[in-house]
This record gives sequence, structure tokens and C-alpha cells, in this order.
Amino acid sequence: MFYVIAEMVSSARTNTVVRQGIQRLCERHLRRQVPDPELHLDAWSEANIVLPKGSPFPGNYRLSHTPYARRILQCLSPGHPASVVAAMVASQLLKTQSFICAALGWI
Repeated sequence: MFYVIAEMVSSARTNTVVRQGIQRLCERHLRRQVPDPELHLDAWSEANIVLPKGSPFPGNYRLSHTPYARRILQCLSPGHPASVVAAMVASQLLKTQSFICAALGWI
């Protein structure tokens, strides 16, 4: 597709205004072709997760309430080199929320 557009731009028969429009379109498209920024689940969770009013800490999710969750979320981040994450934690503590944050962050 870009080859065809490049041929149109370089063609002497093409109107100057059309050539400039196509060139701007191509430049805009290429500027948007950048990789996604690195996803850090701990920062993403605090910025995007909101806990319901019935929870013990309603409002924005804050890792200050569960500081031990930060390292687990960092290891679950896509850019982290760990391929397996194991956490030894008490029952009904942290696992569900960590999984939800990771799953929502990956989507």
C-alpha cells in the first residue's frame, strides 16, 4: 500500500496539493506506529482500579493498604522477565485482587 502511495507522490502528473495531502497522511500514520508504552501493573492498578463502596477501603485502589502486593504486580507485568510467579500468602488475601489487576491490565 505504501509503495502505491509513494508512486503517486513521486508521479509528476499528480497535483501538488494531492501529493502534499498524501504525504501528510503518510507521515501522520507513521508517527502513530509506535510501540505501546511499557505496562507496569502496580502503577496501572492505582490509576485505573476503583473499589466499590461496600469494600473496606472504597475509592481508588491504593497499594499503601497492601504494600506486599506491589512486588507481585510488578512481577506480573508483561515486561518483567519472570515467567512464573509464586506467592506464599494467607488465605483470602491478595490473590484475587492481584489476578483482577493483572487481567484488566493485560486486556
